[in-house]
Amino acid sequence: MYAFAIGLWCIALLYLIAMLCMCRSIMISIAILEAAADFVASRVSIVFVPVFFFFINFAITFAWVVAAVCVFSIGEISSTPGS
Repeated sequence: MYAFAIGLWCIALLYLIAMLCMCRSIMISIAILEAAADFVASRVSIVFVPVFFFFINFAITFAWVVAAVCVFSIGEISSTPGS
């Protein structure tokens, strides 16, 4: 159990060192997220774009399912005599 605790502390130390080494990248990421949040806050209509495309995708999928049901409801393919 003692070795397991030491292992976890070593992993935590490595994690802390990685966070300290990536501090500049984390600050840049935070700035990018703040800019994106400002954009979404200033243009609220951008939130409706995924909803709009969800309904378009739903309509296309529904049309595809209807077409597939129509094709499958035709019946089995059989040869006719003389053809």
